[in-house]
Amino acid sequence: MTLELFITVIIVLGFIILMYKVTFGSLRSGLANEENSIQIARKLINRGRLSEGLSMLERLVEQGSHEAAIMLAQVAPYSPGDEAENEKETSVYWYEKAALLDEEYANWFIFMLDSDLLPDGEHWVGAEDKLEEFLTKAAVKGDIKAQGKLGKFYYKRPKYDKKKEKAIKWLEKAAENDDPSALIELGRHYYDLYMDEEPNSTLSYASKSRSYYERAHHLGKLESSYVGMLLKGIGGEINILEAEKILIGLAEKEDAEFDQLELAKFYSEAEHLPKDIDKARYWYEKAFSSNGSFSSYIQIEYADFLISHSDQDADMVRAKEIIEGYRKEWDTSALFVLAKMYHTGRGVRKDVLTAAMYYELAAKSNYTENLKKRDEVISMLRGYEVRQVQGLVDHYLVKNPIPEHVQSKMDITLAQLIVNDENASELDKEDAIRTLKRLALAGYFEAVRLLPSSYASMNQTFESVVWQKVALETNPINLSFIGFRKEPEYNFEQQADKLTQEQRQRLEEESKALITLVKKELPA
Repeated sequence: MTLELFITVIIVLGFIILMYKVTFGSLRSGLANEENSIQIARKLINRGRLSEGLSMLERLVEQGSHEAAIMLAQVAPYSPGDEAENEKETSVYWYEKAALLDEEYANWFIFMLDSDLLPDGEHWVGAEDKLEEFLTKAAVKGDIKAQGKLGKFYYKRPKYDKKKEKAIKWLEKAAENDDPSALIELGRHYYDLYMDEEPNSTLSYASKSRSYYERAHHLGKLESSYVGMLLKGIGGEINILEAEKILIGLAEKEDAEFDQLELAKFYSEAEHLPKDIDKARYWYEKAFSSNGSFSSYIQIEYADFLISHSDQDADMVRAKEIIEGYRKEWDTSALFVLAKMYHTGRGVRKDVLTAAMYYELAAKSNYTENLKKRDEVISMLRGYEVRQVQGLVDHYLVKNPIPEHVQSKMDITLAQLIVNDENASELDKEDAIRTLKRLALAGYFEAVRLLPSSYASMNQTFESVVWQKVALETNPINLSFIGFRKEPEYNFEQQADKLTQEQRQRLEEESKALITLVKKELPA
């Protein structure tokens, strides 16, 4: 290497090192300085030099430090609803400052307000108003994401926007700028209108819904209803190829066992996609190999598929093993598949009476399909055969009594069917409601959930409102924390407002006692 070249290399390396120090070095130095300053401010506050520490944090906020704003919120002397000489003394002022300075923190701020909470987890009654204000400011300035979030804010809070006019306005603004979430929300809105519209209506709700879903899909966000619209030709032409492509894409993702099962059933049942048993088997086995939350349902569906579509002895043995395991757990879906096996002689010796017994046992679920098949098979038997079947059922129940939790679910289903049956007598409906109340007080939330509408169907408005309140307060899934409790709360408030003062007092007393009883029995 020549001396001139050596000198040139040294100069270039020196320049690169200098630029690195100027860019990354200054950045790291800035971050380090900010962190050091916050630590110094914290020490000052801890040592009683409060005004110095707070002044230092405020200067850091002015320089763009959202972390300093968070610390100020944490040491603010007043909560949002308390009396304060100026807003800088309240925690919410500084939490909002932090959100304005950092996009990631803004998302957390919005998420917590959406759940009626401050970022530190404290409940705040003014959270909704602050969220509306915060999102509106950003939306008016043209923030597309804020426009979409503001639209969704109004959509699920009827008390702010009874006719959903503000909701649609802001969702459409965001949709104009291709915000996928807003497009999905509008698609759902018009899809619901399509589902509720009168037959032979000339309105274009379906086509509007499909158009929004299609735009969202092209932007990488998919709504499952869109696939159904493609398969059935709702809101436009049937497009089997596009639907199949989407279904395969969904099934290929991680933790997609339910999508895999759905695709397998499409191929095996040939309801929309062309029948292809090999493809169906491939996706059934993919779903079967998972251990997700739908495991039992998927395994029984897979066994049913093998029984219906395979001629291999090994498959019959496998299906029988799966079904036997769930039969012992009193899974009525497994009992129904076992009945099909004996009815057709697939995997077991054909035996119509044993099949009828299992159909009778499966029908105890009170599911319409099970009841229909039971009646169909029993109607083909002679009188003495029907008596034999009943004897088999009684013998089976002695050896395999129905577990209490299974029987309770059966009772809930039957009670719901009776309450919704227009031909059921008043006495039968009242008896069904008593069953639901008994099971609600035993800790079955499904019964709690059904009681408000059940009482309403009997024009027992006060009792309906009482159980609305119980359902809101005892839901094992905390819907308020994920922002989906607003509409049920609003519906309850509307009904409660119609009560007299005396009834409101009774409502508080009765619901309080019921809430205590239900919570005591709910599973941990």
